[in-house]
Amino acid sequence: MRLGDQAWGNGNWDPSGSWDDRYPTRLLNSRTVSIEHHDNGGRAAGSGKGVVPEAVIAASIALDALLLRGDLAELKGAGIRFRAGTEGAIARELRAVPVDRNHLIDHHYIAGRLKPSCWRPWADDATGFPQARYLASLAPAPTAPEETVNSYPVPKVSSIATVPAGTWLYATSALEPSPDNIQVDPGRDMPYLGQPASTVRIVEYVDAKGVHQGRAMFAKASEVTNIRPAPDPTPFSQA
Repeated sequence: MRLGDQAWGNGNWDPSGSWDDRYPTRLLNSRTVSIEHHDNGGRAAGSGKGVVPEAVIAASIALDALLLRGDLAELKGAGIRFRAGTEGAIARELRAVPVDRNHLIDHHYIAGRLKPSCWRPWADDATGFPQARYLASLAPAPTAPEETVNSYPVPKVSSIATVPAGTWLYATSALEPSPDNIQVDPGRDMPYLGQPASTVRIVEYVDAKGVHQGRAMFAKASEVTNIRPAPDPTPFSQA
């Protein structure tokens, strides 16, 4: 299996899971990297059945760390293969994955009731996916905070812009990983609020139902397109 190929393990999204407007509800397999884990499945209940061995968890965390660094040379050196022509894009996407509870997840998070036992507490395993351990092990070392814009007044809307599907909206102008970031899917028009830097534009988040949220968010300037005067009245509902 190569990164860039598409498996089918995450293709059964179910509304009872935690998947929401932060994530696409289609093409799930092209937006996820899945890692299978041995869990002593061949044993009888009461003898360690359903428990992922410690050595497997340690190896899984090490593999996650390798992937999240997104160092192409290091990935290839470790024997990870890529679909031809995808290497650079995949490495960039891996580096952009936030280390948080919304992005390091078990299968149940996506598939809900369809996958009731995908590393959830089951049989002899009272813990299930040790998410807190993964997050503690994989979190980047703290750095001195940069001065960024993390709030912006929402003025009377005079312009709107198109935000294509797949665009990430960020909580701050640093465009850094955060559980408050949202990936737009499907694409939609949003009120355009300004451009505090050459590489950053600000929009007011409008959810997938078209509800105007009154919340300013930041995006890469190249991904906010078709800026134009807003019609009167502005076609959004107020949250």
